Amino acid sequence: MNYYTFAFFNLPLFLFALLAIRLMVQQADLKWVLLIGLLASFSYGNGLLVWVIGILVSLIQANYKRLFLYFGVLATLLLFYFFQETPADSSHGIDAKFLVDIVLYFIQIHAYFINWPGYALPWAPLVIGAGIIALFGYVLIKSKLLDPKSEKSYLLFYLLFLSLSMALISLARASVDGLTANVVDHYKIYSCLFLGCLVYYTTEQLKLSTRWSYSFWLLVYS
Repeated sequence: MNYYTFAFFNLPLFLFALLAIRLMVQQADLKWVLLIGLLASFSYGNGLLVWVIGILVSLIQANYKRLFLYFGVLATLLLFYFFQETPADSSHGIDAKFLVDIVLYFIQIHAYFINWPGYALPWAPLVIGAGIIALFGYVLIKSKLLDPKSEKSYLLFYLLFLSLSMALISLARASVDGLTANVVDHYKIYSCLFLGCLVYYTTEQLKLSTRWSYSFWLLVYS
């Protein structure tokens, strides 16, 4: 990957989204939640997903005051974006091929933490992407999302934010030749960050020995 082309607006987006989600999970002071959440929202369009995560967190916590507040902020920001956005011409309709392309792109973008050589396409990113999504699903099912004893539960919601962001990218930017997704460089940072956070959370929760933890991290860095 050429790291000069991954679009630097992603950096504040990732930072502010992580901070906002952590504050939401911890039910921190609302003024800080709103400030950091708005900074994430105005860093880039998918920053709006922070409020979707906030609604989910509030629903699980049964904190309906915050739920309605986050919903109100999201609705206001969506109206703002719709009034500011110029409608784009769509050259294709929603048909079976379009939906299949979205699914193929969504699976493969999760595996684009490296540039796959031509001989590995499309099966390597398809199989590995499906495996990463399956692992995340398993972790979600097995984990207690808001376990007060867990200091890392916010990472699960951050991983969900990243995966939903990749779903939006797939919906808006899916480009597939046959079975091979054409993932441009500045979207690959999502899969890199997703894999790093998933490995970190998994090794922490499994309480692996230092040797096994280092082995997992060496695998990721390689």
